[in-house]
Parts: sequence; structure tokens; C-alpha cells
Amino acid sequence: MSRLSQLIGAVGGSLLIVLVSSCRTVGVNEPAPVDFQGPVDQSIVFLIHGDADYLYHGADGTAFQADEEAMKEALRVGERNPKAEVFIFHERPRKRRLFLFPRNDGTFYYFRAGKLVAEETYRRGQGDSRLDPEVAFYHTYRSKQHTPPVRMLVYMGHEIPEMDNVPYDASRRKGEFSVDHFSRGMAGLTAGTGPFDLLVLSACYSGTPHSIGAMIPFAKSIVASPDNLHLSHLDLAPLERLDLKLGQEEGGESVNAVSDFARDFARASFDRLSDEIQTVVTVAVYDTDRVRSYMDWVAPAYDSTLAALQEVAPARLEHVDCVDIGRFTLPEMSEGVDMLYRAPRFGRRADRAVHSGWQCWQEVVR
Repeated sequence: MSRLSQLIGAVGGSLLIVLVSSCRTVGVNEPAPVDFQGPVDQSIVFLIHGDADYLYHGADGTAFQADEEAMKEALRVGERNPKAEVFIFHERPRKRRLFLFPRNDGTFYYFRAGKLVAEETYRRGQGDSRLDPEVAFYHTYRSKQHTPPVRMLVYMGHEIPEMDNVPYDASRRKGEFSVDHFSRGMAGLTAGTGPFDLLVLSACYSGTPHSIGAMIPFAKSIVASPDNLHLSHLDLAPLERLDLKLGQEEGGESVNAVSDFARDFARASFDRLSDEIQTVVTVAVYDTDRVRSYMDWVAPAYDSTLAALQEVAPARLEHVDCVDIGRFTLPEMSEGVDMLYRAPRFGRRADRAVHSGWQCWQEVVR
């Protein structure tokens, strides 16, 4: 064999190795079975979006990435819950190997009893829900015990669009993510297990009729911000040591109700934000059973409005308190909503005393 033939063969073999390795998706197509001993009292899932501009600066000018800071907090929650299982999914920007082959752009961590027992990278999904890989990991690793744990899910990221055809990722310009995509992902996560006891939507403008209405089948209580949320992140510290806050008695009954914990969680974030920022602060707790009547009443009109506004330029759209739009107003619209609100320290809304707990889209009238 000539030297040239040997060289071509070596290069071809190397390319084959690269091609094969670049096509492998870790832990998604064939997740390994997991069997852990010992009961689980709490189960927490974190979905942390990091494929966007999350850069901010501290008071001393130090640069931070909000999603990386959220990851640090989530990892602490995993380490500081001795009777819990904690799932952490970090969605990272897409990168390519040799400028051609996409690399794994998600990282999964699984904690059990305060110990990290699994860490894997995976290829993020692009299907109808976009959360298919996360759903597969969750059902592979989750506790299958007879007495179900208290289950919580925390989504951390930018505002989840209510309208379709809106790019969400900085590295995937054609990749969509919307409330409807998220709803399909939640359906996969709750399949066979029932709704989460608590869903935390740590993203701007999550307290809308469409967003909350879409989540009603998948959660008993929801914590969300109807308005702008500073850095899009609520405080995760209250999720540490849940064994002391949500311990279980014999028979599986919780010592403290999750609804009470949800209010404590919301209050902690509200108090911290009120101390730190001058802009509006809104954090609400939605009892999904009690808000159903308003959802059923407002959904047809609101969904119709969303469809109409789909064709309006984004610059001509704004969020307002739903109580300011007559067709979305109902005397009982705040039933089932525990609303924490502080007006901005300046601007045209500085004299506003209350908030209905619901945020709606409208077209700007010039």
C-alpha cells in the first residue's frame, strides 16, 4: 500500500469515528435502568434555560450569567435535601464539532438523598414538546415507590411566548418554544404520575390567562410573576431542607400543606426583590382548582385576542393588568389568587395600589 493510500485510510477512519461519536445522544434513546434504595419524601425537577442573553452585572460591576447562578442554587438544593430526589436539566447553547456536527447541548444531574448519583450530557429535543429528552430521563430515574413524594417542578428562563413562531434560543434561530410546547412537555412529565403539587414559573409574564390555563391540568398550585420579573429568577433558597418544611407523617400525609409552602416561597422572593429593585414587583400563587371558573370564562376571548395579535408587530404590543381590559374583567377574577404586589418606585404606574394577579396582551393605541 502506498504512503498516500495509508494516509487516506487514516483520515477516513478518523472521520468515521467523528461521525459515529457525533451522532450519539447520551441517555435519551436507551436510558439505563436505575434502582435506588430508600424512600423519597420530596421530588424536585429544575428546567433551567441557558441558551439566551442572561448576562448581568452586580453592584461592584462583576459580570454574572443568570442561568449559571440559578444552576449553583439548584445544585445546592440537590445537596441540601436529605430525603429528596432532585432532577436538574441545564439547556445550554448549541455548539458544533468541526463546525459541522452538533454537540450535546444539555446537561442532566440527578441527586438522591443529597448525593449526586448521575450526571450526563444529552442532545436537546426539537419535537412538538422540545422536552422529550428531559421526559425520558425523568421517567427513567424517578422514584417508583408506592407512596408518592411531594412533587415540584421549577422552570427558570425568559418569558415563555404565548404566541407561536417565536424563536426562543440564541443558538437555534429557527427553534420555537411556546406555552403550548411547554404544555406538551408537562403532559409527558406527568404521564402516569398525576399533576405536580407545585409548579414554579420563574419567568417574566407567566401569570397570564393562557399560561396558567395551560398549566392547570399539570399542577395543583402555581407560583408565577404576572409582570416583569427581575432577571427572570425567583429565590430558590426556600427549597433547601424540605424535610424540615414538608416532612411526612405515617401514611404519607404532609405535615405542612404544599399550598402553605407555596405562599412562603412566594413571600421570600417578593421580600428579596422588594429590597433589591425599584421596578414593579409581582409574585402570585394560583390555586388551580379555584381559578378554573375564571379560566373557563376568559379563555375564549383571550385566545381569540392572541390569534389576532399574532399578526401585529411586536413593537405595537404591550402587557397590562387584565382588569384594565373590559372584556377580560370579572368581579371574581382574583378568586384563588394570592397576590403580592409592590408598585414601581417611579413611572406612570407608581401610583397603582393593587394588581388583579392576571396580565394580558393588548395592542398599543397611539
